[in-house]
Amino acid sequence: MNGVTKKKPSRRFIAGASCPSCAKIDTTYIDLRHKLEFRVCIRCEFEERRMESVSPKPLRFQPD
Repeated sequence: MNGVTKKKPSRRFIAGASCPSCAKIDTTYIDLRHKLEFRVCIRCEFEERRMESVSPKPLRFQPD
């Protein structure tokens, strides 16, 4: 690659998702900026910061 590094794309479109503002489908994407995630609509310019996801604690099987 001649010493050139490729930058990861900062936008990931979300298939089938609808915008909470304009309700259009397939217009929203996740934008990664400064290690933060934003949900953005290309149609109405809606934007919101996504909160960090909290993983639920795994369930443990307890025999009777």
